[in-house]
Amino acid sequence: MARRAAWGASVSRMLDLTAAQQREQFGISLDTLHGDSDDDLESCRLVVDLARLAGYDAILSPSAALAGAQNLNLYIDGRADHLRFREVLARVPLNYE
Repeated sequence: MARRAAWGASVSRMLDLTAAQQREQFGISLDTLHGDSDDDLESCRLVVDLARLAGYDAILSPSAALAGAQNLNLYIDGRADHLRFREVLARVPLNYE
């Protein structure tokens, strides 16, 4: 049986690409983040590389698969002592009927 849980994470620096101002600062559009062309994917990879070089530990991005949802993408190089995780909601069974 599949189960779902909600997790919280504490990171030092997170780039919030759900915010239009942050997307504009990094030169990427919402359409590009949601796109699946080779150019879209390469643009996303470039933003990740730039964010990591700028010292970001994570990127909060709008989900391309589910409107209104968000993804937290963590980038860990070496030890992860600075990251903290916690379960914020109890695990609940998923009903896929």
